[in-house]
Amino acid sequence: MPRMQQIIETLEAERAELLERVVWIEKKIEEFRAEQEEQAGRPPSAAPGPVPAPKRAVRRGTAARASNRRHAARDLKPDVASEIITFLQAHPESTAGAVAKGLNADRTTIAAKLATMVKTGEIAKAKKGYAALAE
Repeated sequence: MPRMQQIIETLEAERAELLERVVWIEKKIEEFRAEQEEQAGRPPSAAPGPVPAPKRAVRRGTAARASNRRHAARDLKPDVASEIITFLQAHPESTAGAVAKGLNADRTTIAAKLATMVKTGEIAKAKKGYAALAE
């Protein structure tokens, strides 16, 4: 039992030291904040609180405008499928990289579109690359 009492007393002493350290740290933080606000030309105040979230209506309006912009941008996109077919008719057996370079587009986007077009039967897979179907 005396061993247990010794452990308890040691832990309580460590806790007291830590509490003193925390109080000292909080005091230093308050001093630094007051100094910072004084340098910025503001009177010292309490610790800054969290920034309130914007009102729901404002957030909804922003989301609606963003959605409208995305919709408009989609409408302005050129028809990539027809451009791919035209390119493949002029350059049979082109790889996805060659088609992307020829159309000045992103290779991964073109590769995905080519795979979709092969599945739907719009173009065919050639020995090397892709080819437009004969009309």
